[in-house]
Amino acid sequence: MKNKICLVATILFNISISIAQDYHLTQFDASPLFLNPALTGERLNSQNGVRFSAIYRDQTDKYSKTSASYGTMTIGIDSPVSNRLSVGQYIGNNRSADGGFNSFNLLLSGSYKLISSKDDNNRQNLSVGFQAGILNNSINTQKFTYASQYSPTAITGFDNALSSGESYTQYSYTKFDCNFGVYYRLKSKNNKSIFTSGFSIYHIGENNDVENPNNTIGVRKNFHASLIFNINNKFKFTPQVLYMDQYKSSEFNYGFLLNYMIKESHESIIGVSLLNTSTAVFQFGMIIKRTTARASYSIPSNFSRNFSNKGLEFSLIHIFKKSETNKIIKESQPL
Repeated sequence: MKNKICLVATILFNISISIAQDYHLTQFDASPLFLNPALTGERLNSQNGVRFSAIYRDQTDKYSKTSASYGTMTIGIDSPVSNRLSVGQYIGNNRSADGGFNSFNLLLSGSYKLISSKDDNNRQNLSVGFQAGILNNSINTQKFTYASQYSPTAITGFDNALSSGESYTQYSYTKFDCNFGVYYRLKSKNNKSIFTSGFSIYHIGENNDVENPNNTIGVRKNFHASLIFNINNKFKFTPQVLYMDQYKSSEFNYGFLLNYMIKESHESIIGVSLLNTSTAVFQFGMIIKRTTARASYSIPSNFSRNFSNKGLEFSLIHIFKKSETNKIIKESQPL
């Protein structure tokens, strides 16, 4: 009984800390508005297209014998309105611990090119971006399990029908949210490689003091980079990295994507990456004309298997053309 009570306390502590942290995505380059506001409308100017991007991630809970899931969904739409200015909208929702905790984010996004590709023979681009909107976090404590609900006759050891003894049942707050980012891209003179990098800050103005109840969302800092190699007419190799830091917790995601052109406007994608050296991620996807679809699966190492969650993630990017004269757009390059 003592061990089970400690286990429940650990679960509740982890959920309370999750309020102070954003969700993480393994296919970070497939959700540009979540990664960096400066990526709004990136690489869509010459085609004058509208980009739709979506990600769904599901994780199986390994903290208890009961089934539970962590579901994350992001949706973004963005488009350039001029050679330098782009606008978009981002929606994100994260639901965890059988609905006990939910986080919802709605943002308007915009970016401006300080250096446009047309300024330097299509070789480099420097952009800044800003997002503003609302963030809502809510907790439904009726979904939790408490030590007072321990029952030796219950299958799981706890009976949720028993009174928890807690007076509060639900907590929710909505606040203003804003983010800022910078993005740089440089193409080699021989067009064989492209270097990209960016830095972004999310939840500007928040306090990282976890003991202050008035500041429950910490500032998140992202750094991302990639180097795209066009090996030949068929193969493209892209090492990429993402570093995230929030509330004294960090994530280091590094790996590669390999694109193979099956035929014109049709490519296959495979990828492998590591998260903090403890979780391996395997990816597979396809590019068919203006649509890119990928799937990934996260597998924790033997050491962290009892403390980390396996995750299945799907992403979709589609570029809508604004006119019939536009060229086919490929979204195979990481951001």
